[in-house]
Amino acid sequence: MTLTQGWLLIGIPTLVAGVVLYMMRSPRLGAVGMLVLIAGAIALVTVDRVSGAALGVVPVLLYAAGLAGTGGVTGTDPVVRRREPNTEQD
Repeated sequence: MTLTQGWLLIGIPTLVAGVVLYMMRSPRLGAVGMLVLIAGAIALVTVDRVSGAALGVVPVLLYAAGLAGTGGVTGTDPVVRRREPNTEQD
């Protein structure tokens, strides 16, 4: 497997899936995202050591940023649709 094939088959899909899972609001999905990134880095090491190390830097930096997916979030989820209180009585 060439370096380009390794990145196209392992690196890029792993990077996208791992970062998307990490950015979810659930801490469990954040942990799964970290595991996906680490597994992808280990798999990419079998193709090229430098590429595996480059992909391995991503979970290290995300872990250093802290709080998987909830680091900058405060309060309730703004996307959740809230029901308006019914002021009219039937």
